[in-house]
Amino acid sequence: MIIQALATTFLLAIPLSAQLVLPMPEGTKISTSFTADETNKAANLIDGDASTFMIGGNNTAPTPTTVNSVFLRFPKPLKDLGGIETGESDPYGNYYPIEMEFWADSNNDGRYETKLGSTRKLGPAKQSAGRHIFDGRLPEVSGLELRVTEQASQGVKRAFRMNEIGLLRPLPLR
Repeated sequence: MIIQALATTFLLAIPLSAQLVLPMPEGTKISTSFTADETNKAANLIDGDASTFMIGGNNTAPTPTTVNSVFLRFPKPLKDLGGIETGESDPYGNYYPIEMEFWADSNNDGRYETKLGSTRKLGPAKQSAGRHIFDGRLPEVSGLELRVTEQASQGVKRAFRMNEIGLLRPLPLR
């Protein structure tokens, strides 16, 4: 019992040379720490349609260092999550992420206590699209937090804009 509890708190340092994009598990719930625009809501991030965007509401990022998060809760623990794929951001260059951290709920208690990694490979429009491999892996995760710690928020100070989020699993080594 103690060994099992310890296994869920330590990251496994396993290299990831190639990744497979996973379908978002049916029943995944998505929420944000900020108010999203009514028409362009958080669910657009996981709808599989690159033409739809999530857009933050007015004044949801009053400063560039306002922390804004997107939370994914999986219907059952997800095994071998190796990274995240982010979609495109604001094509007009006003509301986009600059730095993002990845946090996991490793024991299904609703808290995102384990940092899996971070990236600064983000920016306006297509600069935000890419694959971000975690620094390590947990055997399974119940939820994932994408925590934006720096962002561009011009004009009406909206939180970042993005069109899709995908999950990555490492391909088996041959």
